[in-house]
Amino acid sequence: MEYQQSTVTNTIYCSCCGVQLSYPTGSVFIQCPKCRNTMNPQAPQQTNCINCSTLLAHPPNSLYIQCPKCLVTMNAREQPRTLFQQQQQFQYQEYPVSHQTKKRKDPKTPKSASNAYMIFCKERRDSIKEEFPNLTFGQVGAKLGEIWRQLSGAEKQPYDESALQERDRYRKDLSVMQEENSNPSKRQRTDSTPLEISAEIAATRATAVDVAGSSNSS
Repeated sequence: MEYQQSTVTNTIYCSCCGVQLSYPTGSVFIQCPKCRNTMNPQAPQQTNCINCSTLLAHPPNSLYIQCPKCLVTMNAREQPRTLFQQQQQFQYQEYPVSHQTKKRKDPKTPKSASNAYMIFCKERRDSIKEEFPNLTFGQVGAKLGEIWRQLSGAEKQPYDESALQERDRYRKDLSVMQEENSNPSKRQRTDSTPLEISAEIAATRATAVDVAGSSNSS
């Protein structure tokens, strides 16, 4: 008759999260399935005193331990879980989750100026697609870069001049926007709706009629 050898299991609490773990006798290392902490069940565990924070070493299966410094008795199995929760709370305080929404872009912001290479790509991209229809978007960009590097200075001059015009246009538009932002009355007048403008015109006409009537009566 064959007898199956029974496996004797022991229990220990994870030193990181406090979960109760079962392991066969003689195990050298075990891993917690919750926090993935690897520990030696035979090695003494270390726990901080809840009163004076002294580091205490005790056997892994200890239920209660007493601090020799302040003589406080504590539950050794519940203390690691408390320390783990305190560590999580400290991490959340150190790295707070940002709930800020993305700042909306001002619709009046002028379009950025294009450089010479960007103007060249806008002009030649369609022709490259027609000439090489099997190329992907990235391959078309690589082909445009290759053609641009082979151009001489005289061939690049028209694109450089267009880039200068783009920069001048951007500076003018930016100065106009800054002037409008610095003058609230002008911006309010510009941002008025057609109904508000018509109401202002009607009020102005009514005031003019009242002034004319009062002058005639006098």
